[in-house]
Amino acid sequence: MTSEEGRVHPDCRNASNPYHECSDYCFKVIAEAKARMPQNQSVFNQKTLYNAYKKRTKNVEVDLEEYNRMKEADPEFYREASSLQYGKAPKISEEKIDKMVKELKDRDAKRNSFSRRRRFHEEKDIDSINDRNEHFNKKIERAFGKYTLEIKNNLERGTALPD
Repeated sequence: MTSEEGRVHPDCRNASNPYHECSDYCFKVIAEAKARMPQNQSVFNQKTLYNAYKKRTKNVEVDLEEYNRMKEADPEFYREASSLQYGKAPKISEEKIDKMVKELKDRDAKRNSFSRRRRFHEEKDIDSINDRNEHFNKKIERAFGKYTLEIKNNLERGTALPD
């Protein structure tokens, strides 16, 4: 009767009930719920992080000959923490540094090309003192805007007050 015995599916909404045993109906409901779930639930799950890594490294060229030459030239190419050469980096060519800088700048330019939707319009007149007041003003405008339109127009023109 518990999930350890295998009679209750862990995703079942009645799983906390010790007397519940999942039936075909439960499995059908669970399958429908999973089908409705968005595919990319988390941007930081392992699959999406790996896909982002593959996308970033797609344009990186690996020169195996140079890699093998560097590995043969340095007896401790793969150093351990106890090595006396720990922390000493091999010489890296300016060309590779330039490639890395170019890739970082391209990624930064791509990130800056996206812009988030602005919460407010720059050209709109400010008629509120804070967010809560702005929300209240919107509600009032929806309810009474058609009745106060003439008064607002008169105030704008300066003809609201009698002579």
